[in-house]
Amino acid sequence: MEAVTAPLRLLALAGAGAAALALTGCAQADDGDRRPITQVAVGDCFDTDEDYRLAFVVDCAEPHRYEAVHAVDLEPGAWPGDAALQEVVDAECPAAFTAYTGRELAADAEYVSQAFGPTEESWTERDDHRLVCIAAPADGEPVTGSAKGDATTAPAPDETAPAETGTETPAP
Repeated sequence: MEAVTAPLRLLALAGAGAAALALTGCAQADDGDRRPITQVAVGDCFDTDEDYRLAFVVDCAEPHRYEAVHAVDLEPGAWPGDAALQEVVDAECPAAFTAYTGRELAADAEYVSQAFGPTEESWTERDDHRLVCIAAPADGEPVTGSAKGDATTAPAPDETAPAETGTETPAP
């Protein structure tokens, strides 16, 4: 396996078409909140530097390419490896995307789910043990507004499943 030399990188969600996002030419904010990319907070809208090391947090009403939907603090220790990080992305990000946006990932053509996470270098040299699930525009173009949904856009509960009451009603 080729060694990853960039301090942070974008992890694609397996099978979700996330690879369609072009990873070039991200806009940079001239002022505002700058922080390491894995230190954005859930709900932050942001762009990145070209190396994906820094997040430039902006108001969601301003054009941006990413919105943090979930963060996972990973257990410190030995570098887990890319495959283990990808397993966390695949396990955590789809449900987080749905909970945050109120839309099922497969049905959403406007956004894709991806993640920013540590590399071996950032893990060992800077104790970077955090992974951030994000919603990104499917076409890679900047958007305005938040991807966050509300109760009116959340999927309806499965009405075909029997309700659990804890008691059984005897047949007449």
